[in-house]
Amino acid sequence: MRLSTRLLLLVLLCLVPVIGVETLTQRELRARREAEIGDMALRQAELSNSNLKSIVEGARQLTVAISQLRAVRSLDPACAEPLGGIQTSLTAYRFLAVFTGDGHFVCGSIA
Repeated sequence: MRLSTRLLLLVLLCLVPVIGVETLTQRELRARREAEIGDMALRQAELSNSNLKSIVEGARQLTVAISQLRAVRSLDPACAEPLGGIQTSLTAYRFLAVFTGDGHFVCGSIA
């Protein structure tokens, strides 16, 4: 076997542990990245859940407040005026409406 071939084999043999260590390092790094991405996704989902809970709670409180209006309690179509006043103060809502228990429209805010 020629000297150049032996040297090439020796260099390649020396590279085997380096390649092995690099492969293990990359696997560990990938596993860490996957865990970080999973954690970030979980935090984002928890944040979205918290935001959604806040929105639902705000809508529930608004519903309770509107249900206390005399015109709404009596199902008077004139409840459109107070609903319009409330709706203009709450820019997050484009339209507020009151329906009977069986789904018939009573009044709505003027958008």
